[in-house]
Amino acid sequence: MGNSLTRVNGKLYEVLGPLGEGGFAHVYEVRRGGRRGALKWTRGVTEGEDLERLLLEIQVQRQLQHANVLPLEAAELRRCPGDQGRAEKEALMVFPLATRGSLQTRLEQAAGRGGAAFTEAECLHFFEKLLDAVAALHDLGFAHRDLKPGNVLLSEDDPVEPLLMDFGSVAPLLVQLRGPMDCRKLWEDAARFSSAAYRAPELWDAGAGGAELRVVDGRADVWSLGCVLYAMAFGPFSPFEHPRDGVQQLAIVNGYVSFPHGNMHCGQVFSATFTALIKWILTPDVAERPKLEGVRVCINQLLNPAPRKQPSVKTRRLSSRKSRLNATEGPKPHQDPTADEQGWADFSAFEELEEPNSMSSELSFSMAVRSRSSSAVSKPPLASHSSSIWKVSVVKQASVPSIADERPSSSRDRGLSDPNRRRALSRTGKQLWVKALEAQTTT
Repeated sequence: MGNSLTRVNGKLYEVLGPLGEGGFAHVYEVRRGGRRGALKWTRGVTEGEDLERLLLEIQVQRQLQHANVLPLEAAELRRCPGDQGRAEKEALMVFPLATRGSLQTRLEQAAGRGGAAFTEAECLHFFEKLLDAVAALHDLGFAHRDLKPGNVLLSEDDPVEPLLMDFGSVAPLLVQLRGPMDCRKLWEDAARFSSAAYRAPELWDAGAGGAELRVVDGRADVWSLGCVLYAMAFGPFSPFEHPRDGVQQLAIVNGYVSFPHGNMHCGQVFSATFTALIKWILTPDVAERPKLEGVRVCINQLLNPAPRKQPSVKTRRLSSRKSRLNATEGPKPHQDPTADEQGWADFSAFEELEEPNSMSSELSFSMAVRSRSSSAVSKPPLASHSSSIWKVSVVKQASVPSIADERPSSSRDRGLSDPNRRRALSRTGKQLWVKALEAQTTT
């Protein structure tokens, strides 16, 4: 850049030096009136789709007013000086300068020190703010299509908050796929504007998102957010980083995600509930993948767990009476070792739920994350498009005696015939109980 001064909308800025560059633009540090900023300068834009995309980027930035979105301070689209009749244009956009850099930089610096960038609670709080920013974009009718740590800046706040940036990849939130031409256009745009390691399966191949996929919606952004959450905890990169495109695409369309042993990364241990959330978000089948609002609800539940219900006076009296009877009668023969209070799951969480067929995916995950299992989430089989939430949340407990393996199949649901237990469980709870016992007998 030859000049040390440049104008944007008539305002004079002093150019201090380069900050970086992308595929289509250069970024410079600028100063005006003692205040520093970042100038995104895109040159050589000709008439056509590229110009329309630049105009759309500026329009979206102006409309998107959110605390977790990097604000646009000034913008101008003008003819390039000395274009010699080629009708080339240039776009200049001025933003506040984020001195803390990007989320990607923080993740890489933490990895270089051999430490974790975030605790689990910090991940969830930061991620919740990022979800809010993406939701604001979706409310305008647009998808980002290139969500990644490199496009998330860090605020000056303490604790740090995300600042979503770079809307040059935006696309309509809903894209109809009416035929091969629409699919080809979708894939070409994704290959050009969406980073491969964070790209949703349906942006590689419409068939990867489900056999009946006819619309691509905001759940493509949800997938990318799942990759971002993984990178924050186990990074510094997406779970699908691979130098070979073919291997990378195969892992993405199959949702093949692995976690470190014991869910430990750089001395920081993450819960099975946390990894279950990531696996739920990274569901290859679009129909089974949660929507953005569902993820927001579950994040809120994890950050603000509901207090356990206190038993009623009548329940406490019955429990006390039962304890006295058990003390006098001694242990009952053939008692199911999994039926105690420290069993597979907290069934109080499933009370007053509707039939399984009418449950939303948000409720399905809500039930799964309440499992008391502390084991790590296992890897899904390759080419499994419909990994079950139950397999994520209900895993083998080491404390269960081996006598369970010797039970006949007719006694697997023992405990469900107990009137007290039957009244306490919803149908969903019963289903989870039976599946848990079946999993125990088959492992």
